[in-house]
Amino acid sequence: TNNETELFSVPLAGGTSVKLSNPLPVNGDIFGIEISADSSRVVYDGDQDVNNLFEIYSVPSAGGTSIQLNGPLVAGGRVFSYGISPDSSRVFYVADQDTNDVNELYSVPTTGGTATKLNDTLVSGGDLQTIFVQFSPDSGRVLYYADQDTDEVWELYSVPAAGGTSVRLNGDLVAGGDVLFRDLQFSPDSSRVLYQAIQDTPGVAELYSVPTTGGTPIKLNPPFAAGMDIDDHQYSPDGSRVLYYADQDTDGVFEIYSVGALGGTAVKLNGPLPPGGTVTAAGQQFTPDSSRVVYLAGQDTADVIELYSVLATGGTPVKLNSPLTSGGDVQAVHVSPDGSRVLYLADQDVDN
Repeated sequence: TNNETELFSVPLAGGTSVKLSNPLPVNGDIFGIEISADSSRVVYDGDQDVNNLFEIYSVPSAGGTSIQLNGPLVAGGRVFSYGISPDSSRVFYVADQDTNDVNELYSVPTTGGTATKLNDTLVSGGDLQTIFVQFSPDSGRVLYYADQDTDEVWELYSVPAAGGTSVRLNGDLVAGGDVLFRDLQFSPDSSRVLYQAIQDTPGVAELYSVPTTGGTPIKLNPPFAAGMDIDDHQYSPDGSRVLYYADQDTDGVFEIYSVGALGGTAVKLNGPLPPGGTVTAAGQQFTPDSSRVVYLAGQDTADVIELYSVLATGGTPVKLNSPLTSGGDVQAVHVSPDGSRVLYLADQDVDN
């Protein structure tokens, strides 16, 4: 039907396509889709039953009965975001299901059933951020970000995926403190969570690691002074180390550092920078075996971005690209899945 977006599935090798969504009301549409990791089901959202009433549905990926996953919504309510657990068993969703304009977190089996509210009772004015929710890699817990205890004080919580008691993960915050929403991250084995927060020093965001089920957070960076900042962080694939990008040594000059996942001495990975030299925010990544880090930097010549590799525990960086033509730069990098080679994009031979 023209101007009516619906959902279809077809065998990859070709064949007859199957419509997965139900008949739509006038002006109804299907918007987003997500396929379970085991490929058995598709979860999608749209105003399938009532125009402008946005809900989520689950259907077998080869076709079958589509079922609504969310519970009944209050007048004005809608589903805002959702995700499927890595083991394909459950779906979380964020909706103002019980109280209009109060976003809360729910979990439901992928095949349908009773939805369980995961967050604790919210303080008056409290809310849950719609886009910073994630399952742990083992599917056992859900991480969420909310001003659950104090209005407009955003903190980090973890709760069993099927429901139970939620725990606050961050430590007590200084006056005016907050947990930052960027790069909230489970460790690969689901045992810990990385987060950034203005927790210890007013106005200074620092990097912490904490057990997924709650406990004492560990600060991973050395104490920061006002003006210092961490712009990015990531776990190594084996979970043993954390890579972060910060202006730790010189205000406004961001470099890359590596530290043990349970704390210890952070080491700078990039080599000394010339005046005006930079390590770029893009391109930093561990090799699949966690032994090395590749990064892009104007390390030898300030305005020439090149590709380097260094041991994850620190050492002398190795330049990987061939000599660049005048004006040339390396722009993107990707490590092969087996870690044996690096692909890079550059105007190495001819400028531009």
